[in-house]
Amino acid sequence: MGKKLFSENLKYYRKFKGMTQKQLALDTGVTQVAIANYEGGNRFPSEEQLRNISQSLRVSLDNLMSIHFQEEKSGQKGMGNLDEFFKIVQKESTLRSREYLNQWRDEENLSLSDLFHKVIIPLLIETGELWRQGAITAAEEHIISERVRELIYVSCLNYTQNHKRDYSPVWLGLCAPGEDHDLALLMNACLLREAGWQVINLGTNIPMADLKKVIETLKVDVVNFSITRPIHINGLRTALEVLQAEFSNKIKVIVSGSGADKSLQNELEIVRYVCSTLAESVSMAESCIEN
Repeated sequence: MGKKLFSENLKYYRKFKGMTQKQLALDTGVTQVAIANYEGGNRFPSEEQLRNISQSLRVSLDNLMSIHFQEEKSGQKGMGNLDEFFKIVQKESTLRSREYLNQWRDEENLSLSDLFHKVIIPLLIETGELWRQGAITAAEEHIISERVRELIYVSCLNYTQNHKRDYSPVWLGLCAPGEDHDLALLMNACLLREAGWQVINLGTNIPMADLKKVIETLKVDVVNFSITRPIHINGLRTALEVLQAEFSNKIKVIVSGSGADKSLQNELEIVRYVCSTLAESVSMAESCIEN
């Protein structure tokens, strides 16, 4: 019973924090297979591993092991349910998905950041894991992703700018060369726009010549490269070297995403921050302006 409770709680808290199994594994010093086994109830971590997981997720050991958490979660009435929402996004219309998400937002009074971190990011993580396990096809994964994209766009329209600035800094976001996962970048752009930034989201497949022209013309303050798959790290490194040669003292660069390599911050002066989560990338953008 205890092992089952732990596995369910671990999976819930990991997704609530917006972490993949791989990210949690790297953060706690175990393999991704070990995390998958913990969540599947096939293995139980050692005392040291349990403490590391608790620290990484910033949740107490009592909550990780507690039946009270499960009873509280299952006893909620009228609130959104992630499993139910996933089924709606997967099998029903986009309109029905929007209606459910809007009701969830209103009942729990979710901020835009809450909506992304508590609903959208866990849903995307679950989708990716199901695809890797072969539980859904690539086509189904793409359908879900495109529906989520529309939900992000619509959600952004429901929130007004909540921060007035004397000067609105300019943030430019794009994916690393070759990278085509851009939903985290889209959420990043939405949150910064809400915070009073001027936002330019270029998305995917941007030639370097075009990027340099945009940076010069629009007087960009911060450039954020998003990378999900480590296979694209060499292409990203080349792009960063080009930007450093031309804009070394004019812009600050953030590299964000699950494929981000922290060594880039040591290798290239133009790279101010490297981070793996959405919350960090938003916070780091603000830090770039303050420093």
